[in-house]
Amino acid sequence: MKKRLSLIILMILGTWSLQASDLAGTWISETSFTRGIKRLTISPRDHTIRVIRQCRRRLCDWGRTHYTPTTHGLLAVWPRDRAYRVILAERVGHDRLRVVLKRLPYYGSGVSTRVLYFRKAGNIHPRQGRLRAFEGRWIPLGYRHDRGLFRLRISMEDSAMKVRARGRCYPGICEWGSSRVEYRHGKLVVRWHQRGIDRVATFRGIARDRHGRYTRLKVEILTRLRHGREYREVLYLRRER
Repeated sequence: MKKRLSLIILMILGTWSLQASDLAGTWISETSFTRGIKRLTISPRDHTIRVIRQCRRRLCDWGRTHYTPTTHGLLAVWPRDRAYRVILAERVGHDRLRVVLKRLPYYGSGVSTRVLYFRKAGNIHPRQGRLRAFEGRWIPLGYRHDRGLFRLRISMEDSAMKVRARGRCYPGICEWGSSRVEYRHGKLVVRWHQRGIDRVATFRGIARDRHGRYTRLKVEILTRLRHGREYREVLYLRRER
């Protein structure tokens, strides 16, 4: 445990500082990982920070804890689930927050680090707001025996939306990889190039939940093979539970 606390102290001493009041307010995550941090609320008046995190099927409140100001941001620690959860937050740009999240177990190994980005609540661009309706993990409706799309994840990464897909290849399943999204008239257009095969997929939302997120997507995929042959397919996706 002393080793974990020493690491926290080193993080404080090795960081750089600004007025915590510049970080005041609520910050919304740019990403949509299933169990990631969704919202941060920073209150300079009482020197506290509150974290709201996405658990399996609900939001979890870490509660408020006091933070330590650093040169360019702040640092806070939560003891949770037999480990310290450490957040080091600093501002990058006018309305963007970079957060280093560390998990330091009380005993043994298992230290992990993630870097997350947040936007000031109310400062999310309208287009980005529309894109967020597509975020999540998706699988086809029903079981497919062809070589089509098998599973994908749509997420915001460093202010850019990307799609990582896995598809059916002969004789099994292969990674199509991660590709950046083009947003056109309410649709997402994604391109993949793999071993001489070009794929262009167009995603369109066809049903929403009460929060405005899509629950069903229609996908049209154009596949061009290296010898010139091409074929199209249409499939429907649902959110993976």
